Amino acid sequence: MVDNNILDCSIRFEEILSDNDDNNADNRNALVRESTRDIFSNRIHTPPLRSRSPYTILSQTSSQNIMSTPNPSQLTEENRYLNDELNRVETILNLTRAEKDELSLRYNALSDRLEQSLRAQGIDISSDISSLEPERSLLVQQNIDLRRKLEEEHQNYKRKLSNYQEGQLKQAQLVQKLQQKVLQYRQRCSELELLTEQQKLDIDRIRLTTNNNVQSSSTSTLIYESRINQNNDEQDVAAITLEEEKQKLSNLSQVNIMLREQLDQAHLVNQQLSGDLRRLTNELQQVREDLTKKTRNWKEEERMFNQYYNNEHNLIYDLWRDIVSFRQQFTELKGITERDLTRVKNDLSQTGRSLTSACFGFLTATKTTEIQGQATTERERSDRTNLESQIREKTRDIFDLQHRFQELLQLNEKLHFKLTEKENTIISLTRANPTTEISSSTMETHTRDISGDRERIHRRLRDVAQAILNDEDDPYNIDDAGRISPRRLSPLRGAERFDSPDRAFGRLRSPRSVSPQRQTQTSLSRSRNVSPSFADSTFSAVHAALNKRQVQIHDLQTKLSSARDIIQQLKDQLNQSDIERRHFEQQATTYKLQIDELRRQFDDTAHERDRSKSALETSNYERTNMEKTRMTLNSQIDSLRADYERLQQANTTIRRTCS
Repeated sequence: MVDNNILDCSIRFEEILSDNDDNNADNRNALVRESTRDIFSNRIHTPPLRSRSPYTILSQTSSQNIMSTPNPSQLTEENRYLNDELNRVETILNLTRAEKDELSLRYNALSDRLEQSLRAQGIDISSDISSLEPERSLLVQQNIDLRRKLEEEHQNYKRKLSNYQEGQLKQAQLVQKLQQKVLQYRQRCSELELLTEQQKLDIDRIRLTTNNNVQSSSTSTLIYESRINQNNDEQDVAAITLEEEKQKLSNLSQVNIMLREQLDQAHLVNQQLSGDLRRLTNELQQVREDLTKKTRNWKEEERMFNQYYNNEHNLIYDLWRDIVSFRQQFTELKGITERDLTRVKNDLSQTGRSLTSACFGFLTATKTTEIQGQATTERERSDRTNLESQIREKTRDIFDLQHRFQELLQLNEKLHFKLTEKENTIISLTRANPTTEISSSTMETHTRDISGDRERIHRRLRDVAQAILNDEDDPYNIDDAGRISPRRLSPLRGAERFDSPDRAFGRLRSPRSVSPQRQTQTSLSRSRNVSPSFADSTFSAVHAALNKRQVQIHDLQTKLSSARDIIQQLKDQLNQSDIERRHFEQQATTYKLQIDELRRQFDDTAHERDRSKSALETSNYERTNMEKTRMTLNSQIDSLRADYERLQQANTTIRRTCS
């Protein structure tokens, strides 16, 4: 504002001076008074500073500092320094770009190899997971933690990089503003120099005009003195003009004083501007120091980032090697498990077939043996019970028959003794008294009764002998299977074998009639002659039959003991078969447990396969995240490249301005 006011005042003053030669004296005096009034009313004063942002203050101070650098060598050195910094930033960007490209190429190659291997193995990456082994879950957790840490540090780096980019942008804007201010101040300086030169020229011109006016006034006085003699009127005019010129000279002297004051004010303003320029140079030096500090910090951060990047690259490389080794181990384990599973399946199928065949054979054998054993045991039990019951009955019958036989023998002996006594008495009576025929009928009846009793006894003895002899000829048949069947004799056989002596005696005698006395005598003689031999023969036959029966009973007892031994052997075989069946059942349970264990192992391998799939999915997800980070780094590098180009353009503009 001050410079503009001064410039306007000087322009108006020049216009006034240019118009003074054309106008009359009154108009000139009025214009001079107005111009002086305007100049004194528009006295220079510095306006108060407004509230400005630090960036504008920094730009103004930097521009003032730049204004205070009159030496162009400093500007060239500054340009050279900026060029060096830009070249260094460009080399760093090229190195980071090359490292990024190399990392992206390695990552793409590794990801392609991983996808090809996964496709070759037929693993679906999009399948789920469910539970890992502890070591693999720990490895995955460590990988996730490292990735999270990498992402956090990457976010911090992005934030720092964005802050640095904003700082660079602000610095570039400040540089541009400083350049603009420098240009403006240079223009103002040139304008002020031109203005001072014009003011000097105006002052010289005013001095020349005053000298000319003085000379003209002196000449006019001479002319007036010369003409005073000629014309008094002209003297009055010359006096008036002299007064006017004096007034004009006084006005010009006032204007000169005013211009001197303005010049002094301009010198003060110039001194203020020089002080501002010195302050701006100091601030620019501070800005340079801050810039060097920031560049140093940026270099340190870059070094730390490169170190961190190298560490993370090494970690990723180690992780990738671990993934490759894990994949190889997984493929080997998968092949081994598949081979083991096929072998186990074959073994299971063979063992299942052998178990089924053995179980079916064992079941059929056990069923047949059980059925046969049950049938044989039941049959032998029934035969044994029948045989024992029959043996008990026969022994009871034998004991009864022996008892009856003893009783009958005793009775026979008693009767035989009585009969002999009676016969003796009869013989004695017949000899003693032949005339006792009166009692013959009674005797005959008595003898008839005795013979009847004897016949009954003989019949009973015959029945007993017949029963014993019928039981003599092995009344039980033992077949090949060990079964005992009772065998009965026909009554004709007994009748044929045991004919009574009366029948035999009757068959020997002729069928003619005999007197009762004769018959009685014959019967008595027959009973006397036949009964002892018949009794002896019957007793011997019965005794032989009993002995034979005892032998048969002993044989049957031996057969029964052998049958019991066979039954015991069959029971032992049955117990052995039960033991074998239990053993086979235990083997079947063990095989079932082995099958369950193999199934559990198969399920574990399936779960492990699912866990490996989930690990591969997480690695794929990490790969996508790394791809995203790569893209973000590419965008950041592009932004840095744009910043570099913008800085290069600013550098070119600075070079142009300096040149």
